[in-house]
Amino acid sequence: MRLFAALMVPDKVSTQLLRLQSGVQGAKWRPQENFHITLSFYGDVDEQMAGSLEEALEQIIVPEMDLRISGLGSFGKKKPFALWAGVDGQTVTDREKLFSLANDCAQAAINSGIHLEQRNYKPHLTLAYCKNMTANAAANYFAANDGYLPMEFSSNKFSLYSSVLGKNFSRYQVLTEFDNSEI
Repeated sequence: MRLFAALMVPDKVSTQLLRLQSGVQGAKWRPQENFHITLSFYGDVDEQMAGSLEEALEQIIVPEMDLRISGLGSFGKKKPFALWAGVDGQTVTDREKLFSLANDCAQAAINSGIHLEQRNYKPHLTLAYCKNMTANAAANYFAANDGYLPMEFSSNKFSLYSSVLGKNFSRYQVLTEFDNSEI
């Protein structure tokens, strides 16, 4: 099964994010129920490793953090393939907590024998996947939409999700929610 760890996005914020989803021909906009902030993507994991991963994730102390969604960006410079909203902590401390939690989720996978792709962590919320998008079209989208007011929320839990690929979009299911808060 395809697994990833992520932060949930409150309905109030996800409803506001829907307003950013227009103006790009051929974009496959993510449905509201798929909005999340990935902490670590594990890929295809067998059941035994999934059990070990879940046990390792249960050991993580989840910090209370205040997050902010602001700004827009894309993956793929000359040929953008994904549009996203940026995610950061409201303070430097909150930013450090977010990155530390992402690192802990990745380390849980490594400790469980799961091989992870080596990527720098870029907190974001995917708004759309795009085919045949040009850098100019992405720039036009940013110019039209990047002035939105920042969206702020607090988080003190994360979830282990499974992902089932579909024709139009993936379906995500929360397998376990972790809220082992700081004591």
